[in-house]
Amino acid sequence: MELDPAQRDLRPTPDVLVVVLVAGKYLPPPPSMQLPYDHSTHAVPREDPDLIVWADRRALAWARGGT
Repeated sequence: MELDPAQRDLRPTPDVLVVVLVAGKYLPPPPSMQLPYDHSTHAVPREDPDLIVWADRRALAWARGGT
């Protein structure tokens, strides 16, 4: 962010699904963002691999037209 805006690579992002997993151990997410797992720190893959599987399945279901 220290670069001059003219020097930044600001090409449009591709139209792809993005899933963001955040640590939930210290500050629980608001009720509208509650997930089935909310006890991971930033080491989610190591501490809660089931959350990764859950997020992947949810993303695949969304991509196939589900919810």
